[in-house]
Amino acid sequence: MCVDILGLLKGDKLKGTGDPKTDKETPGKYNADDLKVELKSIKADGQEVAFDKAKIKYGNIEDNNNCYRIEIYNDYGDTAKDSPIDKDNLAFEDSLEITFSIEGLSE
Repeated sequence: MCVDILGLLKGDKLKGTGDPKTDKETPGKYNADDLKVELKSIKADGQEVAFDKAKIKYGNIEDNNNCYRIEIYNDYGDTAKDSPIDKDNLAFEDSLEITFSIEGLSE
């Protein structure tokens, strides 16, 4: 359960020349360290889902693309060992809402 913001980050190893909004290999405009991103809320069918803010992972976690990631839970990442949410009790029928803020973007 991650939010990938495609096309945001420069990335050191990227060589693509396409559109950063559709191509993970095209450099974006920002460095992850220059941005302040914060997960504000998670709602399942309109109900708040509890999470531990200290355990959320942020940044260019895969380090090989232009995506800024908010990692809430990932079976293959650090959050699998120390999950910010109770994934076994997370369920929804109609909607899952993730609200976050980003500071440090220019116009």
